[in-house]
Order: sequence, then C-alpha cells, then structure tokens
Amino acid sequence: MTIDTYKYLWDGSELGWALQYIERVIWKMEVHFVDGKPTKAELLVMHRLLPELRDQSISKVYACLAGESKYVSPNEYGSLEARKLSTEAKQAGLNVLLFSDDRSSYIPIKNGKTALVIDDGALAELVVKKMMDAGVPIKTVHID
Repeated sequence: MTIDTYKYLWDGSELGWALQYIERVIWKMEVHFVDGKPTKAELLVMHRLLPELRDQSISKVYACLAGESKYVSPNEYGSLEARKLSTEAKQAGLNVLLFSDDRSSYIPIKNGKTALVIDDGALAELVVKKMMDAGVPIKTVHID
C-alpha cells in the first residue's frame, strides 16, 4: 500500500501533526479457590471487595459460584486499582492472579486539538508508521 492509498487521511503536506502515544495497560483478575470450590470465607471477602458482586445478595453469589474452581472478574482495572485490590484480596486470604493486557496505541493529533481516529486497525498502523518515518514528533501520555 502506498501513501497515495491513504493520502486523504494524511499525506505529510500539512504542518502541526504529532503522534500521541497512549501508554495504557489494563489488568484482569482471577480468584482461584483454595479448596477447588469457594468457601464461605472466600465468598464473603469477594462480596465485600469486588464491585460487581457488592450489589448482589451473598446467596446469589454463592449460587453462581458453587462448584467453580475459580472466579474471573469481568472488570478491567488500571494498574493502581488492580494493585490495591489485589493486595487487599491477598491480605484477606484470597488466592488472586492478575493478568495484564497492553492496550497502548498511537493517535495522530493535529495542532494539539484534533484526533484522527482510524477505525481500520491495519490502515491506522500504516498511517502511523508513515508518520513516524516522516519524523512526526511523538508525545507519550500514560493512562492508569
């Protein structure tokens, strides 16, 4: 694919472009039950700590998790929140595992105000690579 294919997005002729590197890692959490199934103590701690379980009755939480060997939280957490939640859970006796997913990406920005959002991931990568090759400045932003 040549630059002519996507010059309607960016062709290098306009000044004021920069790439913003959004550095973002999200975390997923799993609770592995010590006895291969949830104990009452584990369920009580999970009910207290996990936002998605707080509003449910403890009997509903038990009914959903009875017979399960682990619980996979549907939530995604930032680094600080995951670390805090994991520490609290471990201190309360839960066997917690955290898994990271790097969601970092580049976004072309014009004049520091307007983002060029390209829905097609492959095309976005080509445009970003071309911008990097052309020496467009890169600014890093960390999101937690």
